[in-house]
Amino acid sequence: DYTVKYSSNKNIGTAKVTITGKGSYGGVITKFFIITPARQTIQKLTPVKKGFYIDYAQKGSATGYEISYAENISFSGAKTVKVTSNKTDKKTITNLKSQKTYFVRVRSYTNTGGKTYFGQWSDIAKVYTK
Repeated sequence: DYTVKYSSNKNIGTAKVTITGKGSYGGVITKFFIITPARQTIQKLTPVKKGFYIDYAQKGSATGYEISYAENISFSGAKTVKVTSNKTDKKTITNLKSQKTYFVRVRSYTNTGGKTYFGQWSDIAKVYTK
């Protein structure tokens, strides 16, 4: 009793769906939705002296990544490091406090059409610095 037509729904960015009634069901409705980058995964998180080393999954559609870390699980007062290359899937963060627990997460982002689209944050991991 209706047809569905999608457009621009394969790449990251804004996509469109149009539903059109058929037969005795008239009307057309168009909705837009956002396609975001895939969720990141932390593959390895190891302590280093006054910091940590993180290895995360590389996503093909990503422009870059954001690594967020904090001393509390709520991430209040968190610091964020931006990795602007999609070829880099490892990073060492230093100049932190030694003998301290840090909570870490990572997400990918894609710049397209003058906008930045962020993926979901990875699961939170924790590391105890040396």
